[in-house]
Amino acid sequence: NPLTHVALNVVAGSVTANGVLFYVTNSTNYDATIGDPDNGDGETRPTSSMAGMIPSVIINAALPGSSYSPLADPTSPFNGMLIYQRRADPRPIVVAQESLLGAGSLSGAFYAKWGHVLFTGTGAYNVRIVAGTARLITALGMTITPSPLLPPAQDVYLVE
Repeated sequence: NPLTHVALNVVAGSVTANGVLFYVTNSTNYDATIGDPDNGDGETRPTSSMAGMIPSVIINAALPGSSYSPLADPTSPFNGMLIYQRRADPRPIVVAQESLLGAGSLSGAFYAKWGHVLFTGTGAYNVRIVAGTARLITALGMTITPSPLLPPAQDVYLVE
């Protein structure tokens, strides 16, 4: 949205988004047929910081009857992902879900290599989070049981 700069904003109504991938890019020149320019991001860290940034994604998955499940295509490199954010995009992703009032379901992977993921919820979730930073917020308990698991890390770094 040119006015709000939010790429995906789902905060009202009942939503059924099963077997989907939300691909978020901050490039106005993105070419889906070849993945350019996103495919050239590599390991380059974005120059901008997250302080004061407007989120790229806002999803209120707690809306009654809503259902979100990831792309189910074993031939795709995005298999199992619900949200993929371009690596050079540091904007935060905000997802809220709770299961107290019989609200909908949510599963899949959230990917934001240099971004921040803020996930708030109550209940059990089949989610994976791969992000620069992540914050999980719960008041009455949250269980994350991803399936499948991410492969184990080969390198461990101490960050001070």
